[in-house]
This record gives sequence, structure tokens and C-alpha cells, in this order.
Amino acid sequence: MGVLAQMPQHDSYHLPEYHRLAEERGEGSAHLFAYHDGAYTIALPLLLRPVEASGGEAWSDATSVYGYAGPLASHAGMPASVVRSFQKELKEALAARRVVAVFSRLHPLMPQRGMLAGLGDCRPEGETVSIDLTLSREEQWVRYRSSLKTRIKKLRRGGLVCLRDGDKRHLPEFADIYHQTMRRVKAPSSYFFDKEYFTRLSSGLGPALELFVVKLDGVVIAGGLFTICDGIVQYHLGGTCDAFLKLGPTALLFDTVRLWANEEGARVMHLGGGVGSREDSLFHFKTGFSDRRHRRWVVEPDAYRELCERGARGNVEHGVRWTSGEYFPQYRCSTVPAEKKDGIVVIGAGGHAKVLISTLTARGFSIAAVFDDDDTKWGMDAQGTRVSRIERERGGRGIIGIGDNAQRREMARALNFEWQTVVHPSAWVHHSVKLRRGTVVLAGAVVQPDAAIGDHVIVNTGATIDHDCVIGDYAHLAPGVHLAGSVQVGEGAFLGIGSVVIPGVKIGRWSTLGAGAVATRDLADGVVAVGVPAVALKR
Repeated sequence: MGVLAQMPQHDSYHLPEYHRLAEERGEGSAHLFAYHDGAYTIALPLLLRPVEASGGEAWSDATSVYGYAGPLASHAGMPASVVRSFQKELKEALAARRVVAVFSRLHPLMPQRGMLAGLGDCRPEGETVSIDLTLSREEQWVRYRSSLKTRIKKLRRGGLVCLRDGDKRHLPEFADIYHQTMRRVKAPSSYFFDKEYFTRLSSGLGPALELFVVKLDGVVIAGGLFTICDGIVQYHLGGTCDAFLKLGPTALLFDTVRLWANEEGARVMHLGGGVGSREDSLFHFKTGFSDRRHRRWVVEPDAYRELCERGARGNVEHGVRWTSGEYFPQYRCSTVPAEKKDGIVVIGAGGHAKVLISTLTARGFSIAAVFDDDDTKWGMDAQGTRVSRIERERGGRGIIGIGDNAQRREMARALNFEWQTVVHPSAWVHHSVKLRRGTVVLAGAVVQPDAAIGDHVIVNTGATIDHDCVIGDYAHLAPGVHLAGSVQVGEGAFLGIGSVVIPGVKIGRWSTLGAGAVATRDLADGVVAVGVPAVALKR
């Protein structure tokens, strides 16, 4: 606590008691790497985990606790020389402990990226939502989505009440509800904390942990564990009984905690994001309360590469495969039988879905189902699969076969699938390219080195993307589009068939570049441009 006392702000996830609990659960050995330079202090809490020895050499890797921790600084503006010295000392300390790789989740409410800038790469893993409690209560309420305000009023009229359980006597009931919720959303095994965890969490954090429950006719139907520390209220864990899911009691839960947090003088209430950092239906729900990243660092590249290669060889020997190519560190990724390819659910049954299904088939995937909201398509045959209505509570692997960018974004936010990234066998994608979830690269497409492509992007048939291009989420590059080097395409932009963008040009968010057009200069957001050279149409 001596180091924390030097910090202008910290959170419950930085507390030694919270790290001690992680140690007790076998998550690793807690270490606080603290650097002091006169009046300046930078500290980074990490969990060190042993890696299976290879050739007589024992290694470790490091990760952060469940929640949001990351580095802390004693001053808002740390001198660059202090940051450089901290990073040098950190590298040496990790090397002395034979740490091969580091994964540190950053705190979304604290300016931390500068302290680790240049150490590995920082990848966005989904946005989070918070409520600014420095606003008046009335202004906080005004910022709620209108449908959410209606639901909260309806819940109160319907007899639901939300209470602060100061003694935590409902903690066993909450644990049951939480596990029921995790099973319903098909959460990863790491989310299934045993019942003893809840008791140890309560005793370890003491007054920093609060339990709120929602009751109907005296029965607990939903609840949440919240932490409060140094003006920050965190939604830690929560759940709703299956039988009362349709009521949506979490809306009342969050609003009640918001009011309590105001009384406690908190500055912000952080609701978190979707399950596994996805922008899913849970994330979309949380955004209704307010309109207001992970760092991966390979310390020893050669050792890390050897561990990954050894893991890959072991997978082949045992007939298994890693469940994700994005997991870090890769050698710790869970595996499934390689010969088993679970079917993928396709959302949409139009023209683009036909092309997508053929791409999945070419990759050897089976189609589990084809869903569409259009009832006129129900019962139709989609290349051997009968089209049916969307099962909104269904989980598993999915991909969106909808060409319209706005509709694709709506589906991605509303549904809770494990969105797949698919590349047609005839496409060529350089190994340095970053492809995000839900993105499809279709037949004959070419993506050159160091391009970065966002979530749910369509790189259509024969499109080419040159080096260092950045493509925003939900963009669509139609067949035959050609992007020269260092082009930036904004979120939701549509580039028509055969259009061309010359080097370094930026295409604005939700803009349209017409078929055959050539963009020689930047396009603003939300415009439609056509011709050679492309000119924006008057609105």
C-alpha cells in the first residue's frame, strides 16, 4: 500500500488484497514492479506464471489480474526520461526472471498507454462504457437511452426493487445466479469462479466490495458485485436468473447503483464491456446508460517463437488445434480436436451470403444454420441449408453474410456469437496483416504487408489492399477495388466495384466511393463521391 499511497489515483484491481486472491486461485505469483526516480514513481502489477521447461530452460510469462489494472504513475505528466528509465529497468527485471512474454490489460479510465509505449503492441479489445458521475443526477438520467428509461420505470411499477445488501447475506444466491448466467451466455471457463471465490473476495476487499440484488416478491432474481475505490465504482460481476431474463432487471440494478454511487461521492461508474470484450448484445445494452486496450509484449522473441513452434508441433502430434489465432500468448491457447469442425452459423440469406457460404465450404467448414430476419426467405434453400428466423439467444461460431454495412454493424452488436474471420483459399494475405473478428477476405483478393483490417470488414472478390493500409470496422471493399499503399478507409465506408484509391488518401467514415471512381484526395465523412477524379456530390 506504500506505493499506492504515492499515486493520485488507483482502483480496486490494483489492491494487494485483490492480487493475493489471484495468487490463491493459482493464477500466478503477484509482483509489483516499482521504479522510483526522485519524486517520480511508476508501478506495474503483474502475475508471473511458469511456462513448461524446454530443453532444460525454464521460462515464465506475465499477465494482469482479472479486471482492469495496468501501470500507475505518481504524476500526470511524467518526464520522458523517467519513462525511458522505467522501461529499461522493467526490461531488466523481467529478463532476470526469465519472462518471455507479457500481457497487460490497461485501465480504460486512466492515461496509461504512454508509460508502456514502444513495449510490444497495444491492441484494442473492445470498448467499455462508463457513467460520468460528476454530472448532475438529472443530466446522467437525460443521457440514458429513452427505451432504457421506459424499462426502468416499468420495472419499478411492476414491483421490482433493487437493494444494497450490506451484510452480503444473499451472496450464495448471487453466486448461483452468476453461474447460471455464465452457462447461458456460453462464457469461457475462466469466467466460472468457484463459490469459495465469492466468499474470499468479500473478506479480502471488505468495504471496497458491495453486493446489490434485485428482488421480485421477495425472491432474488438478479444481482451484481461492485467495487468502490478512490472515486471509481466498478461493475465486477453480475447475473440474472434465466426465468426472469425477459424482464431485463439489470437496468434497474445499474440505475440503483448509479444513485448510490452519487451518494458515496464517486466520480465515475464503469460498467465494462461485452462478454470477452466483444461488442455484443451486453455491450449494446450498457451503451444505453452513457454516450461517453490490452498490451501484448514479447520480451524474448526467440524463446517465444520456440515455445509457439513447440506447441504447434505438439498439437499436430495430439490431433488438436488452437481455438484462436489471436490468443496471446499463443502457446497457452486452449485446443479442440483438429478433425472436428463445428458448424458455423451464417447471418443473412441474400447474395453476399451465397458467396460467403461458398467461401466457408471451400475452407472445409460446415454450415450449422442460415438465419435471416426476412420472413419471406424462411424455408428457402441456401446451398443445402434451410433458412430460418434468427435465434437471438444462440451462441457458438457465427459470421455475418450481409453486404449492407449498417445492417452488418447492427447484427454484430445485437447477437452474441463468436464471430469468425474467414479467408478464401485462393486469397493471399501476408503474415504481418492484422485481420479482426468477423472479417471476410474473398476469392482472389490480395492483402499486402502491415495492412490492418478492422471488425466485420468485407474484402470482396479480387480486391487488392497494398502495404500499410488501415481499414475501419464494417467497411466494404467491393469486387475489383484497388487500394494503393498507406490508404485509410474509415468505419462503414463503401468502395464500389472497380474503384481505386491512390497512395496516402483517406476515405471518411460511412462515405461511398462510386463504382469505377478514382480517389486522388481525401474524402470527408458521410459523402458520396463519383468520377475520375472522384468528386463529392452536392447534398
